Amino acid sequence: TNMIDKIKGPNQPISPKKIRIGDYVKVLSLNTEGTVESLPDKDYNLYIRVGILRINTNLKDLELINKSNEKTSSNSIKTYNTDGLSKIKIEKTMNISQSINLIGLNSDEAISKLDKYIDDCCLSHLSKVKIIHGRGTGILKNAVHNYLKHLPIIKNYYFADYNDGGDGVTIVELD
Repeated sequence: TNMIDKIKGPNQPISPKKIRIGDYVKVLSLNTEGTVESLPDKDYNLYIRVGILRINTNLKDLELINKSNEKTSSNSIKTYNTDGLSKIKIEKTMNISQSINLIGLNSDEAISKLDKYIDDCCLSHLSKVKIIHGRGTGILKNAVHNYLKHLPIIKNYYFADYNDGGDGVTIVELD
């Protein structure tokens, strides 16, 4: 038997043919959830996005979560995939991107994701980052600003220039 077979696997093993980029999965060894970023290779290894971290793991360490039908249509799943350029940039700066996209999340999810992101930015000594929250009804924007104004590590925050997203994007300067 293969060594990987001895590790306690998922309740329902995922068929390599069934997994899609953008699927929600639970990473069993880390007891955390993320989205699939790459399809499995011949040894069933693949990348999972957990918050802003990109983890290389094996299909046997994953369990599929049926979140995809809840809120996300197949169009909005595309926002989870970064284009090739930003992938390179993210990996160069120790997996920390200079921006975070919160569009499509509810306020609680967005603040939870933003909280972790700001922590990671501080650890990586980033001094200026972009929060993309969109315009919409303004609920997400207000939640983001209310959160930022209570954080001592935030030096300043303001809307981006018109060409950079205007009031759909908040620029944050960290201490």
